Amino acid sequence: MLTAGRGSTLSRDLHAAPGTLTALGVLGYAGSGSLASLALGLLPAGVTALMSNSRPLIVVMAGLLVFHQRVGLTQVRQFRLLLRANRTGKGIASERSAV
Repeated sequence: MLTAGRGSTLSRDLHAAPGTLTALGVLGYAGSGSLASLALGLLPAGVTALMSNSRPLIVVMAGLLVFHQRVGLTQVRQFRLLLRANRTGKGIASERSAV
């Protein structure tokens, strides 16, 4: 949101309901980690890695198909950055210096 120029929206939402956003963040992180651990126990590691690393693609496709959002050059660059960070195993901050 910040790189897309919608920081004011994030700030407004954070001030309107900080507890709700914090709870959603914690639950989302815990739920994601729990499901990844469960998947590692049931599926081969390669399949689990493929499923978890394809999340940015799924989010973009859902935005296109369900919400009819346009994808601009900024979003494509962000998507490439996430893919590169996932592929190298580095954090996004270290990849920003390379772009």
